[in-house]
Amino acid sequence: MSWKESISSTILITLFVFISLQTTSWAGEEKVGTTSASFLKIGVGAKATGMGEAFGGIADNSTAIYWNPAGLGFLKTNELSYMHNIWFQETTHGFLGYAHPLQGFTLGVGIDYLTMGEIEETTEVSPEGTGKKLAAKDDKALFLALSKRIKEDLSLGINLKYIRQKVADESANAYASDLGLLYKFSRLNLGLTLQNLGTNMEFADEESSLPFNIKAGLAYKGIKNTTLALDVNLPKDNKTSYHLGGEYWIGDLLAVRAGYNSHISGNELGKFNLGEGLSAGFGVNLKAVRLDAAYISYGDMGDAYRISLQTRFGEQKSEDSGQKSEDVVQPLIRGYEGTFIKNIKNSGQPLVSGIPAILGSTKLEKELCLIRRNNGRS
Repeated sequence: MSWKESISSTILITLFVFISLQTTSWAGEEKVGTTSASFLKIGVGAKATGMGEAFGGIADNSTAIYWNPAGLGFLKTNELSYMHNIWFQETTHGFLGYAHPLQGFTLGVGIDYLTMGEIEETTEVSPEGTGKKLAAKDDKALFLALSKRIKEDLSLGINLKYIRQKVADESANAYASDLGLLYKFSRLNLGLTLQNLGTNMEFADEESSLPFNIKAGLAYKGIKNTTLALDVNLPKDNKTSYHLGGEYWIGDLLAVRAGYNSHISGNELGKFNLGEGLSAGFGVNLKAVRLDAAYISYGDMGDAYRISLQTRFGEQKSEDSGQKSEDVVQPLIRGYEGTFIKNIKNSGQPLVSGIPAILGSTKLEKELCLIRRNNGRS
């Protein structure tokens, strides 16, 4: 790791710790219920929720549109995902997202929605009901995301969202944005997201702000086939929450996951109620499709289940640096044709038994591995 990378890592770790410790000056239980569009706080994706919603430092699929838009910058192929949340009573919650890598940046679109059954309309004339059915609650958020890798290990992202809430015959709209950063160095990922920066919503002449949140995420991948993650959320309308999660892959076929979400258990790490806030899940790779499922315990309120389907398709996009490497060493992969050897001779590169001396260089080996990985051979 270079000195620049070391400085960047130190700054990001310091920022992560600082945000984690700022619990008294920003968040507080007395602010609960002071914001609107609370459905935006319901986590999406069975992978993320199975890991206790510790996903800000991972964000490695199209649900990054929601968790940390910077994660889209590391995707190599088109990806479509759908999640269905089997929640309480007549509540239906879901998310549909699509990510499309292009040359130099990645675009993403998504929809997050929640509905809550029906109620009967009442009026002054008919206080017991008119017989007309109204949707009790109908919330939607439309996302448009953009992410760009500004360095090999650093990506920035932004999404814009249109939010609409409807309660019975009252409705309100708002516009918001999320800003994200994801930095991958060595075996550690660091993520930072500012969520729900936007306009206020007005219901029945009463105005309220969106649920702004600062999310700091850390993910460690130094153990074989294992990812360990920690997220710290600093919401405007509640106490600081802590999210712990882990994932272990058995070969390339099956992943098992577990997590803990302190927000569900009342944000009191020292007052742990057995089972409350715990989650578990699994993922199965079925070639072109991956199935993820998660179980979340809400204690006395009951349990919830999330199911996700994800597919990746299309030509794998090359990074600029990766493309340059491929242009240089692709002839090696093709068997060192005579034309390439001749070009090496003309360039003055030394040959050993007809093979370029640079073949044994560590840099070349890394480039070769990169190309093979991008071509799906490793």
